Amino acid sequence: MKKIALLLVLFTHHSFANDLIEDMRNEILPSGIPATATSASQCLKSHEIATIDNLIESTAYSRTYYHCGSELFIKPQKVISNYGSYVPGQSGDVYDCRMYRKSYTYTRLYEKGLNKIFGHGDNTAFNPSASTTVRDKGVRCMATILNVWAKQSALEEIPNASSARWYSKFWQNWMIGSFATTFLKSPSIKNRLSNKGQLTRVLNWFTRLRQIVQTQIDDRPIRNKVVNMAFSRAASILATGIVTEHTASIEEAYDSFEVAIKDITYKVNGVHLPEREKGFLPEELHRRNKALGYHGVSIGHLTQMVNLSSAIGCSFFTSEFYRGKLNLLIRKTIEGRSYPEDFNKAVAEELGIPQSSVNQVDSPQVEAFLEALVSFEDPNNGVEEVWEQTKRNVLNYLTNGNRNATYNSSPTYHSNFKHAGKFIRWPKPNSLSFPANKKPSFCN
Repeated sequence: MKKIALLLVLFTHHSFANDLIEDMRNEILPSGIPATATSASQCLKSHEIATIDNLIESTAYSRTYYHCGSELFIKPQKVISNYGSYVPGQSGDVYDCRMYRKSYTYTRLYEKGLNKIFGHGDNTAFNPSASTTVRDKGVRCMATILNVWAKQSALEEIPNASSARWYSKFWQNWMIGSFATTFLKSPSIKNRLSNKGQLTRVLNWFTRLRQIVQTQIDDRPIRNKVVNMAFSRAASILATGIVTEHTASIEEAYDSFEVAIKDITYKVNGVHLPEREKGFLPEELHRRNKALGYHGVSIGHLTQMVNLSSAIGCSFFTSEFYRGKLNLLIRKTIEGRSYPEDFNKAVAEELGIPQSSVNQVDSPQVEAFLEALVSFEDPNNGVEEVWEQTKRNVLNYLTNGNRNATYNSSPTYHSNFKHAGKFIRWPKPNSLSFPANKKPSFCN
């Protein structure tokens, strides 16, 4: 009887959850949810988030043809769907709750499911403190995931509906870059695939994915804009280019990196700007109240490119000037989390609006770049110089509010930031084999 009762509860829960998702995808608003909102949290009720998460955990949304230990992972996603969440013309400051809720039913699946995949792999296959047995299980798990997703031609399509294509491309690109980067993090994954006769299938899949990203770059004028979307695509084309040993893709990524670094505010007509006006990406200031968050996202992509290019002995830091400019961007963005006044002023001046109308939101997107920053703490990764000054001058006041505090190495201090890097294990400089005759000329 107890078993029957439990099954009845599960059936009722799943039925309710599926009805909820159907309503959200049909753009039906429940009572208490406004049509538009200034924050994403206003568009969802807490029980709705829990309901969807539980469904992902316990049903076919998460089950595949295999298990990795006790973990369940989402099925290979062939068609990647997402929809615009903002009211047009509002610079991303006003959410359209109907569209946000519709997108959430897809993006939460991607985020929660794929982060479990990458997180599980990073904490097992790539964790130097884990036992050999645990790491081997992680490698087997990641190899299985890559093979199954490649076999199903996952990530290769997006919806035909115009309302979904632009945002779906964003998620498609993010997922492609994430899979390629995961593949590069551990040579053991490649070895296991080779032993199983699956490597050719996976490499052919990455070749198709690289071509998809290149098409995204070619099809949109976004390639000529200095914004996080262009950097995201550059990071993905770099990761897939390294996997497939494709020279032109690495050159494409470097071109985007170079444009981004040069665009960071520093001088005007050869004259240094005041310190408080340095370190911004002008195009991202157009995000208004979310400028800080998108600067953080941009840093994540740029530092990813530094780490991956260094791993094949072809660092994108081709000059000390590039190294210094990225450090400037990092420092300004971290400072902005505790002292957003400079961001508000920069946004107001860029857009020609009153500073009183700008109020930076400490968006969760800011957390995206902390993972990349933590990787700079390793003195062997070739970018210590960038990170060390930032630590000394900035990080400490994030926790104690003292803008002039000096760096200290106490366990409490480090615990505030180490957690952000728990899913990051970047390959070391020169640790990835790459044919010398396929390296771009700027590598020499």
